[in-house]
Amino acid sequence: MGVGCFVAVITADTGCSHWRHPGGPPPPTSGTSPSATITDHSAAAVGEPLVQIGPISFFQQSCARCHGAYGMMLDNVSLHNRSDDDLARIVRDMVRGPSQTSLDGRSTAALVAYQRSLGDTRPFLAVTRLDGGTIEGEMTPGASVSVTMGTQRVIAEVTQHIWRAHLDGAAAATASVEANIGDAATVLSLPGSAFSHATTRR
Repeated sequence: MGVGCFVAVITADTGCSHWRHPGGPPPPTSGTSPSATITDHSAAAVGEPLVQIGPISFFQQSCARCHGAYGMMLDNVSLHNRSDDDLARIVRDMVRGPSQTSLDGRSTAALVAYQRSLGDTRPFLAVTRLDGGTIEGEMTPGASVSVTMGTQRVIAEVTQHIWRAHLDGAAAATASVEANIGDAATVLSLPGSAFSHATTRR
């Protein structure tokens, strides 16, 4: 999804620019307190399914060539002024059009949530895999991630926007996952929300 293309869909019929940014997450905006913490307990139901297609990995592969690495060229004002339904429609159009691929409804919702997170000081966080004590997911680049289960707390291994942790002798399905950038934090409690920054669930 290219930034120029995304803005074209929202505001004008312009061509897609293949401008490339050297990479890295977008800088925080001044509208959010740097010490803010978001705790996401807003899942529609306990046991909410995980995200099948990591939204950041999808964005990097299918969207960054036009919208810049990690969405640095997206128009955050236009994003935040639109409803989830409107953003989901635009994302679906861009996925089918310029990206020439497809996403299931839940992965689309996660991609919308990731775009909502851009410009927020609180890091985006998603869980994409649970396998016994192993838990994996994605987060805003530059964030650290920890997983807590009872008295056990594990610092996740992080590579770019992907994190992974293993809890000894414990099932990670009821763990708490926290991502931090500076004093800003995002927490997901499992089972429950599999990704942050969503205002509605699908």
